Amino acid sequence: MKRVLRFLIQAAAILALASGCILFNVPPEISGIWWATENIDETYWTKDGGSSPGATAFRYFAVELDEPNGPDDIVLITVTDPDGYTWTLKDVDAGIDQYVENGEYWGGWRRYYSIANPHKVCLGTYSVYVKDSAGHEASGLVDFYYPGEDTDTGYDDIFSEDFGAGHPVGEDMLLRATGLVGSNNGTTVSVQFQVDDPRVNNGYIWFYDSAAEYITRTDWFTELEGVGWLDTSGGVNTLDVTAGDIELNGYSISDIEGFHVVLVDGAQYAPDLTVYDHLSISAYAAIP
Repeated sequence: MKRVLRFLIQAAAILALASGCILFNVPPEISGIWWATENIDETYWTKDGGSSPGATAFRYFAVELDEPNGPDDIVLITVTDPDGYTWTLKDVDAGIDQYVENGEYWGGWRRYYSIANPHKVCLGTYSVYVKDSAGHEASGLVDFYYPGEDTDTGYDDIFSEDFGAGHPVGEDMLLRATGLVGSNNGTTVSVQFQVDDPRVNNGYIWFYDSAAEYITRTDWFTELEGVGWLDTSGGVNTLDVTAGDIELNGYSISDIEGFHVVLVDGAQYAPDLTVYDHLSISAYAAIP
């Protein structure tokens, strides 16, 4: 009787494993595709002695999957733009795996064309392709829209300021802040900047020490007390920041000796003022 019972238990276990394989041997599903663009001044890369990739127009991708067998079961993920240029987010054969564990997605920031196209982002429909170890496939589409909008504008491309005058059909990326002036009296950091782009909807400031190492950032402009609405028509914006306004992470306010101004669009997501599709990072400004 014991032998029969043991056999039945083993048979049930085998059936459970088999049924589990059948249950979970299903194609992956794309549960989300997220994107953004970044217009980045080259001093972002060179301010601390680092090298520049020679590009200023970037893309962000995030591909989320429902995969019963876990992320390791995925063997290939690619994203292709309307020009036919492809970014690989995972390729087991090539040893590529850009999985962001704490966000549970594949992708990340700073995706750009080859140096032949360093200042352009292609708008329109991007396609995502996914394959798992069993050969199952999934695909999805996502549209890149013009800054400040959430429908197709008909433009083919957007360009950073570095492309120069006379760019092909299309429009500018979200413009960077200019006219950067900073001062620090030991208790207050004052930053001035200008932007002539009505598509700008919000932003914040990154602060750095004397070695151009990152210290901290401000809250969103719309959350800073006394800031109010930004002038996006070319006027001067002034922000005064004290130690009580930021997390200094062991530094003091007098350690701040440089900054970048970061601007975003997002009017298309009102009343949420911190969601955006397009971002710009200004030139680095040292504080004398």
